[in-house]
Parts: sequence; C-alpha cells; structure tokens
Amino acid sequence: FPSHDTRRLDGVTAEGIYSGPTDAGLDTTSVFWQNSIVRNCVFYDLAGDGIQMAMHRNLLIENCKIYDYGKDTLPNQRSGIVIGGSSSGTVRNTIVDGGTGYYLQCYGYGNVTIQNCTFINGAMILPRSGETGGPDGLILQRNGNPTQQLHVRIENTVIGQAKRNAIRETNANSVQLCNVTMTSEGANLSGDVFSYYVGCIATPSYRDWE
Repeated sequence: FPSHDTRRLDGVTAEGIYSGPTDAGLDTTSVFWQNSIVRNCVFYDLAGDGIQMAMHRNLLIENCKIYDYGKDTLPNQRSGIVIGGSSSGTVRNTIVDGGTGYYLQCYGYGNVTIQNCTFINGAMILPRSGETGGPDGLILQRNGNPTQQLHVRIENTVIGQAKRNAIRETNANSVQLCNVTMTSEGANLSGDVFSYYVGCIATPSYRDWE
C-alpha cells in the first residue's frame, strides 16, 4: 500500500507508519509485539519518519520503498526506518532514498539483520542545530536496559551519500558486515565493534524499482 503526503498538526509528528507503545514507562523486556510484517509498501512525501517499529519480536520489513521523508523541520523524527524500543528482526529488499536524516536507526537493544538493501540520496542536508557534521547514514545505538545487548548484521547492502559516517555505532555489542558498499563525507565507520565476514548470499529483490 502507499502512504504519502503526511503533514503534522502543531506539536504532533507524522510517520508513514508507527507500531509500538505510547507509554514510555512500559517494561520492554516482557511486553512486546510478536511476528509483525510490513511488506510491499511505498512511503513518500513524509513529514517525519518513514517506518517506526518499537517493542517488536521477529519483525520483518521487506520489499518497501521509502523516499522524501523527514520533510518538516523536526529536531527528531526524520529517519527512513527506526527499529527501536528493544526490537529484533529483519529489514530486507528495501530502498530508502532521498530523505533528510538517517536512512535507518536502531535504537535500544535486540538482534537486527539488514539484507539486500539500498540506502541512497538521503542523509545529505546540512547540520541542524546541535548536530555536528550532518546526519549519518545508519546509526546503531544501544540504550535502555543495561543487561540487554544490541547485535546488528548487515549484508549485501549499499549505503551512500552520508554527510558524516556511513555507519555510526554507539555502545552496540557487535556489528557484522558482509559485502557492504559505503560512501560518505567522513569516515565510513565510526565505532569499535565492527567485524567482517564472507559468504553472505544475495537474493533478488521482490520488485524492480528502477
């Protein structure tokens, strides 16, 4: 399905799709959604984020395209995809193209796999107030319950045109890369838990977006 032309009321942000809690005090270790799927979607002309999913287990986002996101001048809420609030799952065969902030943000803890994705022509705007060097391409940040961990695996993926770093990790436990192409105005990688492996197998995208 398509989702587009979102604009916000005063003080209210607008994502293409949001699934998660509205109570910040929930215990994310024991309360969560299970087996959620976002598939075959197009999101464009968005005031805020494209897709934001929080507190999900076995999440799947696939065969989606997100472009022209983060168009309002919001201090936050301008990522293509947000996997947050202790979520685990897979993003695959998805294109994020032409937004103002991060292509993808992992925020919390869990196990996230990114496969066969293309992140281009976004994360290009000049810095906003309090932002040094412009937005990164992907940002992977563990926070929340200090006993939990964040592990991310990225395979067969293109990350281009980031203003700062192609991938920035903050306090993650591991970030594994296989066949990842990166271009950025700064160092491609920022962080100290990156490792590489070989043998990941590319699978065709469900749709040809060209």
